[in-house]
Amino acid sequence: MRKTARLQWVTWILESLLLATVGLSVVIFLGYATFYATGRGELTLGLGHLVFYRINKVATGVTGQALNPGMGITWLGTIILITGVIIESHRAHDRHHRAT
Repeated sequence: MRKTARLQWVTWILESLLLATVGLSVVIFLGYATFYATGRGELTLGLGHLVFYRINKVATGVTGQALNPGMGITWLGTIILITGVIIESHRAHDRHHRAT
């Protein structure tokens, strides 16, 4: 593999890591906003049957807990999905560039 291709793959993976982390952070933030807005005692965030974060009301305030392996699987799946989208968009751009 050429050095530029290797650097491109590393860049795509790092972009995916960053976007997945930011995306899950936004989902958890929105979970907290929903939790406070609804006044619930507990809120569990999940993707289908895969639960990855739980927010609870306790005597001293509110706590949040990442639920493993749900968080890891959700994060990894998000990284794979975003990497696929980035790679496909670059391939489509390259095909369009070569056609013109």
